[in-house]
Amino acid sequence: MRKAAHEGTALLDTLIIALCLSIGCVVAWLMALYTARGERRLLSDTLFAIVGAAACAFALAWTSPTVQLVALVIAGPVCGVLAIMAADAVRRWLRARRDKDK
Repeated sequence: MRKAAHEGTALLDTLIIALCLSIGCVVAWLMALYTARGERRLLSDTLFAIVGAAACAFALAWTSPTVQLVALVIAGPVCGVLAIMAADAVRRWLRARRDKDK
């Protein structure tokens, strides 16, 4: 019976993909408007926030598919900000490593 209930749905259906896209864009725009980052990193912030929200959606689909949408609305922006912060940390590390080699 459980297999029949989930047989027609994909792991990440179109509603969740649209929600990940919108969460990623909102997080990036809010960071561009209300922080000193401004618009200079808007494209990369949007990309990493979408990837963070999608990773969150995948993890929630794997662990608790029954409350996936509600949990994604709550945890998606947090994961988006964490993905942006992780990308910044990697960017700073690569820049420091490049400057150290010079």
